[in-house]
Amino acid sequence: MLRSTSVKQESWKPVKLLAKQPVKGKILALECDLEGKIAVALTSDSINIFNERELLNVININQGFQLKISSSLENIYVLTSEKLCCFDYWGNQKWEYVSEGLIDDFVVDNSGKHVVLRGEKFLIFLNRFGDLEWEHNFSEVTISMHYSNKGDFLVSTSNRIFILTEDNDFDKIVDISNQLQTFFSDEGGIAVTDKNLISFSLTGHILWQKTLSDVKYVTYSNNSLKNYFVNNDKSLICQDRNGDELWTYSSEDELEGFNVLDSGRMVGQYSNTYFHIIDEYGDQAWSYYAREKIVDFSFSCFGADIIIASESKIHWFQNEGFLRKQVSTNIETISSLMSKVLIYESNISDIEDNFTLVKEQSGGNFTTLKKSFSMIVELKNRLEHLHKRHVNYLDSLPKFMNIMGLQGAQTDDMVPLIYPYFSLYGDIKDNSNYAKLLEFATHLLSKLDRYDLTKIKNDSIFDLKNFIKDAKKGINEEMDNIQKLINQSEKDLKKLKIDVNKLIIGWLESGNIDNSLQDFFYNFVDNIATRSLKKDIILEKMESHMAFVDYTTSNDSVKLKKFRFRTRKEVELKLELLNKSDNTLENLKIRTKIEGNGLELLSPPSGVVRINHLKPKESSPITFSFSPISRVNTRVILVVQYLDSVGRKCTNWLGDVETNFLGCFVRPLPISENEHENDRLEFKDNTSHTSLNIEGLQVSKITKIAKKMPGLHLCNLKEEGTRSIIYHAGESSLDDSKYLSMIFLRKLGEDESLRVALELICHSTDTDNSAELKEEMLFYLKNKLLELNAKFV
Repeated sequence: MLRSTSVKQESWKPVKLLAKQPVKGKILALECDLEGKIAVALTSDSINIFNERELLNVININQGFQLKISSSLENIYVLTSEKLCCFDYWGNQKWEYVSEGLIDDFVVDNSGKHVVLRGEKFLIFLNRFGDLEWEHNFSEVTISMHYSNKGDFLVSTSNRIFILTEDNDFDKIVDISNQLQTFFSDEGGIAVTDKNLISFSLTGHILWQKTLSDVKYVTYSNNSLKNYFVNNDKSLICQDRNGDELWTYSSEDELEGFNVLDSGRMVGQYSNTYFHIIDEYGDQAWSYYAREKIVDFSFSCFGADIIIASESKIHWFQNEGFLRKQVSTNIETISSLMSKVLIYESNISDIEDNFTLVKEQSGGNFTTLKKSFSMIVELKNRLEHLHKRHVNYLDSLPKFMNIMGLQGAQTDDMVPLIYPYFSLYGDIKDNSNYAKLLEFATHLLSKLDRYDLTKIKNDSIFDLKNFIKDAKKGINEEMDNIQKLINQSEKDLKKLKIDVNKLIIGWLESGNIDNSLQDFFYNFVDNIATRSLKKDIILEKMESHMAFVDYTTSNDSVKLKKFRFRTRKEVELKLELLNKSDNTLENLKIRTKIEGNGLELLSPPSGVVRINHLKPKESSPITFSFSPISRVNTRVILVVQYLDSVGRKCTNWLGDVETNFLGCFVRPLPISENEHENDRLEFKDNTSHTSLNIEGLQVSKITKIAKKMPGLHLCNLKEEGTRSIIYHAGESSLDDSKYLSMIFLRKLGEDESLRVALELICHSTDTDNSAELKEEMLFYLKNKLLELNAKFV
């Protein structure tokens, strides 16, 4: 523990200062992503991007004064005196928007879908790609704006509060005169006027009013149930929604900045050179002396990482003690929710599996704890959603019964038994994931449309123009597939209505209520799972289309070490990948693209194979499976995506493999020597023959190579010292053709001689087939023999 850090509460240990990094120029603002992995420091003339505490990039920025991060899109936004700039996490500029009027502020919604700029009396609405969507002018000066977690957009002017409607109009919520600042929450907000602090709801009601005017910042926690503000510069006050004080934290120094975790379990606050963490009861948990003036700080999503900016340095803290407490507390909460949800939900086996995994990870190291807490949040949100659905069930039941065509038909005994079908209806009806997927597809098409095909030079390995055209076609096809999933959901809704209607009418007519779930319930559950899998495949395919547009050829990290086709029941492409770099590569995805009509992808259906990681110089085998369609010349093209040592996503060309006769269109035919002889007699008129003299290898060595002929089954092998006869058989993977071969090897000359005569005789269902088999086998043998420095004489 460093002396500059003082932990006041034992349960918060350990707190670790992991690193400090200098920044050139005076730091104005600091932001980090939800994971605490990416940190960005803004100075007056640059942004400094750090990844895992290491400086990744410095981007020159002219007069930047506001900084924000969108973790959902991995975007960094910087507002300057001239424009709003958007960068990715590695400093590559994605877009910029230049406004004619002076911009005071901007906000980004949680999804990153909407960006809004605020000027003196106007708002500018951009989409996620920086394109102008629309503008709005106000008659009064704008004060503040906010996107709630529910997606509501709120804005205040000097005398009014407005909410944006679906029709892009602004409805007035409430009149509040002489506003200096407005601090919005998901449920309303608090306005600061020249005399008062006024709390209001989204329904337009004034909740409370206090004679306080020296308030510069207000924030919220616990779903807006608590609010926090600094009064008279030295008192941090926590109130409930009704304005009743819960606690006050007092300081001898001026409180210059603070922030609160959404859970309300931790508050960060700084004064001059000191930073303090305050617990949920207003007591100091630990402190840090930075030795220079602190200007900003940022929490990761769960408070596991705390990153502090002083005037010239970034300071990284690992808040492990707090994280362990949060994991333990949330596991208890989830366990309680689970016990309630299990009573009435019948389709949560995946939740139970994930909860078991979380409990197993809860005793791990700091990194494992962070990963488990991400899963904890997802589990908690889903369970809370299901619990809320059940709590609202009785209020929603009349509407559901009306949809089923059975308004008011339920008896009291039926009410709990109808719930699983009510919940199932809600799951099927939720098409939000499909809507997001369609939006993503539209974005990709928009990106592809920006390519000017007339200016693209064909200096890539393959024609990039064709890849762009293929990507457009493929993404449009996937959009059709998304619509099919939506149509299937709607079809299931209609069928569910019919099945539930019949079930309840049956109960009413017979007077017997069956409390067991009907078979059709599980059929619909299976349909949901199938659509979810198809949705994931669609996403992978769209990302693959873009990977073959965005790839680079400067691949010094991953090599295609080995590759070959072989045919069994299916055509298999066997690959071996090698990590040539000195660093571990994470989250590798090998993506395929088929050029030609000879093969059709079977497995994996997404065309993507994943490897969790490859250590330096480590290799890994992977397999793609195909169905043979025709003998048309076809290539399987490969790119690899991975995260490098600094977390940068790389998309690199891996190689291409061309179809061949023995690997793709002939499979081994296991027959006996007698069957081989009988088939040769049947095909005696369809024979092809060739011979070859070889120098430099013994008969035994050539026999070893010849008997491993790809695509063919070794039916028999006869060896007599200086002679060998090798029998092979195969069958076409496209039709009923059979392929038979005999290889005769005999030594030429004296005992010390290294000269061998090779004779190859092939039989098949027709002469063309036998001739092709002869040529392909001879080609394979010559290549293998040349690799061993043999000579042909």
